[in-house]
Amino acid sequence: MKKTLLAVLSIVPSLLIGANTYKVRIDHAANAAGAELPTGEYSVRLDGENAIFVKTHTKEVSIHAKVENGNKKFDYTLVEYSHRDGKDIVTAIHLGGSKITLEFQN
Repeated sequence: MKKTLLAVLSIVPSLLIGANTYKVRIDHAANAAGAELPTGEYSVRLDGENAIFVKTHTKEVSIHAKVENGNKKFDYTLVEYSHRDGKDIVTAIHLGGSKITLEFQN
């Protein structure tokens, strides 16, 4: 009984945390709404109109984003870039497994 309870208790927090957290990979250093995002894997969670980017062993970066809810779930996460003034700029992120698109004003 104790082992079962311990297993359930260890799974529940990860389910609660994972419900509003998305994995995003930035393939090359880019700017999003004025914030620099180095290459790497990020956990992204939404907090109102802000997307909070967290990379292992680094500070959180809060970036203002327009959150759009579409009609259909995205099969995978897609990061859209543009190139301006010699820099790569994240313009939108479609969050896989959700109907959410984050749009960034640059």
